[in-house]
Amino acid sequence: MTSREPFQHAIANPAARRDIALAVQSGIPAEQLAEEFGISGSTVRAYAREFENVQRTIRRLDPWERESIVNACRRGARRRWERELGPEVVRELLGES
Repeated sequence: MTSREPFQHAIANPAARRDIALAVQSGIPAEQLAEEFGISGSTVRAYAREFENVQRTIRRLDPWERESIVNACRRGARRRWERELGPEVVRELLGES
């Protein structure tokens, strides 16, 4: 039986991944960002897609749901919401990005 390595991002810092995604959205070519950060162009595009998916998920939540999730996370239910929505969505909702 082989043991699997846990997934690791090319750039571990979620704030840096968010900045890369925002740079792609602002029109900076993925290849330029890839060269600057020492990662592949497909990784840059994957970060941009991931960020867009996070934003889409957040837009689907109504204000009451957002507030409820934030309050629940502050009371200790963060892991539940990370399992349900994903850690990136929770980070964005809590303003940790």
